[in-house]
Amino acid sequence: SKLEKFVDLVETTIDMAIVASDNMFVVKAEFDDELMKLGSKKSEIKADIDAALAVVARYVGLDQKSVKLEYTNQHGYTYRVTMKDEKILRKKQSELIIVDTNKTGVRFRDRKLDQLNRSFQSVNSEFEEQQKYVLKEISEVTCGYASIFGEVGHLVSQLDCLVGFSVAAVVAPIPYAR
Repeated sequence: SKLEKFVDLVETTIDMAIVASDNMFVVKAEFDDELMKLGSKKSEIKADIDAALAVVARYVGLDQKSVKLEYTNQHGYTYRVTMKDEKILRKKQSELIIVDTNKTGVRFRDRKLDQLNRSFQSVNSEFEEQQKYVLKEISEVTCGYASIFGEVGHLVSQLDCLVGFSVAAVVAPIPYAR
């Protein structure tokens, strides 16, 4: 009962779906107005990036399934084609920016994606900074529950000890008494 408000705080602030899938803590955008605004901007830019994929596929002369949109922390958003389609890119090289070439293919951007990528990186950086600020505030509130967590830790250690004794009693070759 002492932790009910803490549990409510966690449930209203932390996005549990992301914690379950990525093992990382992310604050729900709805919790903070600034996060919600930045999250909406990110979504708008991402929609523009997704729409640009069809345009660039037509421009280079490939179907949309042959050009993949990828995101990496190092490069941000890039398009990727296989090495066999790389020669098609050479013809349009003046309009395209080659980012990386490796055995999986060629990563590239056009000017539109380059601009959208910079916008996305900027908004994403602001989003992460705001999220750090909110997490810091949540951490400060969490510190108020330190004594309760200490009590819980003490109870769990006692239970652990009793479970250890019961396991030892069950597996002992000679029956234990008391």
